[in-house]
Amino acid sequence: MDNTLYVGLSREMALQRHMDVVANNLANMNTTAFKRESVLFRQYLKDAHGDQPGVPDKIAFVFDYGVGRNFTPGSYDKTGNPLDVALTGRGFMAVSGNNGETLYTKNGHMQVGSDGRLVTPSGNAIQDSNGNDIVLTGDPHSITIARDGTISGDQGPIARLSVVEFAPEDEQSIEKVGDSLFRTQAQPQPATGSEVLQGMIEGSNVEPIQEMTQMMEISRAYQNTARMLDQYQDMQNQAIERLGKVQ
Repeated sequence: MDNTLYVGLSREMALQRHMDVVANNLANMNTTAFKRESVLFRQYLKDAHGDQPGVPDKIAFVFDYGVGRNFTPGSYDKTGNPLDVALTGRGFMAVSGNNGETLYTKNGHMQVGSDGRLVTPSGNAIQDSNGNDIVLTGDPHSITIARDGTISGDQGPIARLSVVEFAPEDEQSIEKVGDSLFRTQAQPQPATGSEVLQGMIEGSNVEPIQEMTQMMEISRAYQNTARMLDQYQDMQNQAIERLGKVQ
């Protein structure tokens, strides 16, 4: 296959991946604490192995090498539910994973499990500042949660939410595992610039108009690339036909 077609196909594949990410952003515009994602692109150079004058010795391909995540806060929506919390700043809540690992979430829509444990909507136990699961006592409706994450009931303090943050350079290494949960090998630090807001949840930071505009731009770029490849293929076919007639 001609190098021009290879370059064009690499562009189409990158645009398709970009469209998938934008569509996922739009699908999660109402998901609690969802963070907008974007595709990371870079140029990939490959030797052309050509020695003819005027012919470049490198071919530039489009390469999408990962997905970046925007951790800026979404809107804070008041729910009035005492077990709902929103985290300001760069804070995450630590939760227990199914295999014993510690996961992290910004989705503060908490519930009380059948065993009294405080859990996420997907059933993962919320951890306290000592790494233990939080077990509520007394009436859940009487629960108060202070801005530092201290949970108190009608009989006094119960536990303190484990609210952590990561260095800015480590945030892009955080891996999404589903159900608004993340994992990372980076070392968490106690959150110093975050507060816990009771009775509120953080909304998605997706801007629908921005994503729809990007979707239209991607669609036009894909169509232009496809049209260019069709025209190039027609030129090759015409050249072959003419050469055949000359012979």
